Amino acid sequence: MISIKDISKISGYSKTTISKALNDYPDVSRETKEKILKICKENGYVPSSLGRSLSTKKTFTIGVVFSEYSSQGLTHPFFSELLNEIKNEIESFGYDLLLIGNKVGEYVHSYLDHCHQKAVDGVIVLSAYETDPGIIELVNSDLPMVIMQSHHKGQACFLCDNEKAIFDLFKHVYENGHRKIGFIKGDQEANSGLERYTAFKKIMNEYNIPINENWIFDGKHYTIEEGRRACEEMLKSDDRPTVLICSSDTLAIGAMIEMFARGYKIPEDLSLTGFDNIPMSKMFSKELTTIDQNRKEFAKQAVNSLLKQLNGEHIKKDKSIIEGTLILRSTVKNIN
Repeated sequence: MISIKDISKISGYSKTTISKALNDYPDVSRETKEKILKICKENGYVPSSLGRSLSTKKTFTIGVVFSEYSSQGLTHPFFSELLNEIKNEIESFGYDLLLIGNKVGEYVHSYLDHCHQKAVDGVIVLSAYETDPGIIELVNSDLPMVIMQSHHKGQACFLCDNEKAIFDLFKHVYENGHRKIGFIKGDQEANSGLERYTAFKKIMNEYNIPINENWIFDGKHYTIEEGRRACEEMLKSDDRPTVLICSSDTLAIGAMIEMFARGYKIPEDLSLTGFDNIPMSKMFSKELTTIDQNRKEFAKQAVNSLLKQLNGEHIKKDKSIIEGTLILRSTVKNIN
């Protein structure tokens, strides 16, 4: 069986440096850690987790708490892809990932209970809801953690710049001549859904474009079916918007499917924009104009912040805003 001594000979690094890299010490550069992990993987060296736990008093396990009310859970494309990016980032530092639930067996009644039972070193909270009692209990604990998609005072939080993203989408459709602008809003109890709709109303007001309430539709669960229903409702009227800005790609794709099913064309009969840049947004003959939330950057920054906490480094516990990227495709018609 290959040993740490063998890895030292192969890599040229000392056993101390290798041990520090495997235990994610802050005085070893990220580049060196990645080289050592790559050599270990190529040569089949697996460090003893028991030995690491005994020597460092760590379990090398990071808990992920995922809280959302849409009933889609991790089947939602955005969250499943974000979780995959988190998993890749965590594993590159030699940690395991554990999904944390709040109803597990007889003795686990909260996220915090589960974290204590599994003795996780730290927690990544993935939740758009700032009033979830279970999340609040966890946030108020002394566990090292980072939070994604919502803001809790006194914690390191990572959020998308929803206002700028909606402004970028609006500016694109406005410059293409659209003034009859509709909106499919997401969950107004969720941070992201509320921010996107608030930003839409703000930018419409700044450009002196009246909001037609008949062109505002609900999409609380961000489902394709809700997008279809919104489009069906829109088509009942002869007075229609020329473009729908949607709070998610799934809502936009639902509207697109309904238009196609009724014999209409995109963007000739209706322009559409989405939000999230999920893989499905590129699977139709008309690829969806959307916002990429930069999931990889989200994962990188959040994991880096958490690992710094675990290594005893001081971090700024405040909001970090990550800008999305406007992805221009073929679902917005120029009507100038």
